[in-house]
Amino acid sequence: MIDPKLLLVDEPTIGLAPKICLEIVAALKRLNEKLGLTTVNSEQNVNFALSLAQEFYLLETGYVRLKGTPEELQGEEQLKEAYFGG
Repeated sequence: MIDPKLLLVDEPTIGLAPKICLEIVAALKRLNEKLGLTTVNSEQNVNFALSLAQEFYLLETGYVRLKGTPEELQGEEQLKEAYFGG
């Protein structure tokens, strides 16, 4: 594709070392900042997702259960329960 506007990414960190995950974050941020490319990521690694997101949506059984910016969601109990169990 020439000049895409959207990139869909499905669990880009699964099974990867933390150092590689940081490199993926940096690459996706560069694509956004330099090319204006929007990425939509499905991710089970909450730290990765929050470090990359400008907007965050928590989906459970097909429904949006929580949404906001990473700053708004820091310490959010529902987010902790979804990722780490209640």
